[in-house]
Amino acid sequence: MNHDKLQMKELLAFAQLVKARYRRNDQPRDIRWNKTSLSDLEDIERKIDRANQLGFELARQRLIADYEAALEQIRSEIVMVQTDCDEDAQFIASTSEIYRDLVTLREEFENFTFSTDNRILSVVTEPIELNDIYLGSFKIRLDIVTLTTASKGTYEVIALDPNPAASNDNVNHPHVEGTTLCEGDAKQPIKLALQQSRLLDFFQLVDRVLKTYNPSSAYCSLDEWNELTCCDCGSLSDPDESYCCEKCESRTCDSCVIRCADCEESFCCGCVQVCGGCLDDICGACVKPCDDCDQTLCSGCFPEDNERCQSCDEKNNENDEIADACDDNDESESVESKTPVHADGVGQVAVFA
Repeated sequence: MNHDKLQMKELLAFAQLVKARYRRNDQPRDIRWNKTSLSDLEDIERKIDRANQLGFELARQRLIADYEAALEQIRSEIVMVQTDCDEDAQFIASTSEIYRDLVTLREEFENFTFSTDNRILSVVTEPIELNDIYLGSFKIRLDIVTLTTASKGTYEVIALDPNPAASNDNVNHPHVEGTTLCEGDAKQPIKLALQQSRLLDFFQLVDRVLKTYNPSSAYCSLDEWNELTCCDCGSLSDPDESYCCEKCESRTCDSCVIRCADCEESFCCGCVQVCGGCLDDICGACVKPCDDCDQTLCSGCFPEDNERCQSCDEKNNENDEIADACDDNDESESVESKTPVHADGVGQVAVFA
């Protein structure tokens, strides 16, 4: 009981902290009409009358355009003054009303936390399931420091038991990307609730959006929640019928997957290359360049225990044969040049006993 009383006091202190945020940001507004715009309009009217009297049609047309622009300026200023009037008369919840909202939130949401140190108020929803797709619980985290009567502040929706869409792991709910909620039709009510410090209404509105599915504004359709996008053709496919690229880990469909002709592993089209010899699809781990021509080939296009491709190896062998033949010819010519020759051109070999 004492613990409960202590928390009630802490809730009241937090309610006072929230109310102080609005008092700090509620500066008196200077609500007045801009008389200069009206004077400009009257000046243009006089010029138009003068142009009519003198029959200056071109000047009159130009002045009419200026007159329309001045009218548009006045319309914009009227909207701004009306907005200032509305905001100045805007309802702001009292400290006691904020306190009652906090007490109700604590009773309505199982996991309700607040911190006077970092000015954070958060609740956790029940586990959410939409169209038989389990999405888990979400923490709705409101930053009190950002609350003003002029803006809706900052809040996050955080997946606690993520079951992201197969095609985008940043979408943990059809209407949540990262930690940002697509508010849809609730955008204006949420903004107004925060501007008026109606905390209970705010959390209930966000909770309701999370428990509602609108296919027209979903980041990912629930019908395609468990389907993967092929990185090559962009089509959706069942996870059981898709493949993971062994190099970049992208997902490819059955029609786009490419198997390396050497290791037979699965790859996307961006992670394979064509062998310069046999023209097979080969992954990066199964190719190497020829030492002579630098052409990238698969292992099957290299002669056994050779770092040259078949073509370069054959050329090298031909060059070796030519070189050997040249060497043999040089040796033969060398022997002939050392044999004594008589004047009659007949060689004679000297024999020594």
